[in-house]
Amino acid sequence: MDEVRVGVIGAGIMGRLHARIAAEHPRAQLVAVCDSNRSRADELAGQHGVRAHYSVADLLALPLDAVVVAVPDFAHYEPVMAALEAGKHVFVEKPLTTDVAQGEEIVAKVRDSGLTLSVNYSNRWISAYAQTKQAIDAGQVGEILWAYARKNDTINVATEMLTWAAKSSPAWFLSSHDIDYVRWCIGAEAVEVYATGQRKVLAQMGIDTYDGIQALVHFANGAGAVFESGWVYPNTFPTTVDSMIELVGTDGVVHMDRTRETLAIAHQKAYTYPKSSMTMEVAGRLEGALPTSVGQFYDDLIQGRQPLVSANDALEVTRIVSAIHRSLESGGPAKITR
Repeated sequence: MDEVRVGVIGAGIMGRLHARIAAEHPRAQLVAVCDSNRSRADELAGQHGVRAHYSVADLLALPLDAVVVAVPDFAHYEPVMAALEAGKHVFVEKPLTTDVAQGEEIVAKVRDSGLTLSVNYSNRWISAYAQTKQAIDAGQVGEILWAYARKNDTINVATEMLTWAAKSSPAWFLSSHDIDYVRWCIGAEAVEVYATGQRKVLAQMGIDTYDGIQALVHFANGAGAVFESGWVYPNTFPTTVDSMIELVGTDGVVHMDRTRETLAIAHQKAYTYPKSSMTMEVAGRLEGALPTSVGQFYDDLIQGRQPLVSANDALEVTRIVSAIHRSLESGGPAKITR
């Protein structure tokens, strides 16, 4: 394969980014986009001079090498399985699925078909996070004993940006990134979860989901991690997402604070911490952890390499977040079985 022919399913916020990333990648060709919302599909297709489709089946009938699935969290299973059944490689937005059985079915299909699937856990490509993993692998901080990870969004994410917040949660939408990264650093599988959560602010606004979730995760090697996530910060907070991770090892500690990302801009209307590590336009082209991670997926397909984030990695995140929700529902700990 010399060039990856790409189709994008979903023309929302992430779908638009993925279409541009494919169009800008030197060895990818954006062929078509798909969305059930015709006007949205037509608009995105027009921006890139490609074909618009309004059903997944029509898109998959095209001679594509890979498909990007960029639809809401709860709706991944059907288009992912359809793409795999059609013989396409798949890059899917996180999480893999919000259902463990569906995730297991996808992983089995990937294994049996020989196709490649990866999930957008692009925090692994943030420079500070990548450098931290290298330091851990080099033994500089010893064995990881425990971790603390926090991701809290401003409330407009759940009330304005997402129309489907009630079908997701802070754990699925936010902590899944941190869970993937911390599991990668710890190097062991999670075995038990205990979680608590709050439902008040958003429920009073008619959005039936958690305001915040706090989860304690135990790993098979004795390590522990606390994951905090929420999306009810005031919109006056200087950045959309307050994010940090701390890893404590037998020989050292690592503290990664992405809340400021080294940049603060103050003007007459606000004091802000603009985000720059994930996606930033430089000289008319998208740069950052997201386009790098997706671009590496295309490079992996061309060079016959396995992706950094495997289908099984993504399934383990789904197992952990599903256990978090089981613990929330039961009020007690939830075991993770395989």
